[in-house]
Amino acid sequence: ALCRPQGAEDSRRSHSEVRHLAISPIPVAGLAAEAGRGNVRATTSDTYRFFLETAESVTQRDHILIITSAIHAPFQHAQALAELSAPTGATITSVGAHIGTSRPAAVRSEWTTAEWLQEIRSAIWSMRVMYDKLLAAYPDLE
Repeated sequence: ALCRPQGAEDSRRSHSEVRHLAISPIPVAGLAAEAGRGNVRATTSDTYRFFLETAESVTQRDHILIITSAIHAPFQHAQALAELSAPTGATITSVGAHIGTSRPAAVRSEWTTAEWLQEIRSAIWSMRVMYDKLLAAYPDLE
């Protein structure tokens, strides 16, 4: 069932939505965030920000599972630690699914060398941001 987060606009004007995929044995939700200002599509940061805005509360007792494609897992895990774990203390687990685990029509069948290099660059950049945010949140780590 489609559940609009509090304050979300009508879906004809907004691309933000929360879909509750399962209630039991644990709650599972899928998120689609609206693109941030100046972006054509939502970024990982837009999605994580949308999650924190729509979640009732996220604390250090919570466990968040991020599921993405394998090529994006290092980048998204570092982003999740920086943007979800550092401010809330939540535990983050990220899983990167192999491209062959989806129906062929749902995903591409291969990545170009340029796309692999872009993801490596993004992961390095994201890990630097993660490091800075974790040190700011937990100064005793240094």
